[in-house]
Amino acid sequence: MGDGWVDRGAIAGSDQSVADAEAWRGSGTILIIDDEVIIREVAACILEDMGFETMTAENGWEGVQHYLGSRDQIVGVLLDMTMPKMDGIECFSQLRGINPKVKVVLSTGYNERVASGGFAGKGLAGYIQKPYEPKALREKMRSMLEGDSL
Repeated sequence: MGDGWVDRGAIAGSDQSVADAEAWRGSGTILIIDDEVIIREVAACILEDMGFETMTAENGWEGVQHYLGSRDQIVGVLLDMTMPKMDGIECFSQLRGINPKVKVVLSTGYNERVASGGFAGKGLAGYIQKPYEPKALREKMRSMLEGDSL
């Protein structure tokens, strides 16, 4: 077992965990709240490829209205932090007022430390920095639906 020795079991295990992560499928509806149309469209395509249904809103106010009308179908929310009419912090607060257990992933161009400051200790399910890759969004959705809040 010199320098050239490779633990094939460890490699197979890591390959399997990557395959499991990529094979993970979601179900239910994700509400995407973002003022940028291209972000909404890309997120919707990625999420639909994962098995989710999607619903979109272009600002926090519209997002709250969609959540009020469809909360039984919505399993999670992908929420932008900076939007007109109602920003992410206010929208998150209103969503939590409707359902204290709502699962929300914050989506923003800011780094996590700056972005999550207004959400610390308030039950945010996760954070993803824009622009995001399909793999990163899949991991956040899986973590949101299977894991704990921040």
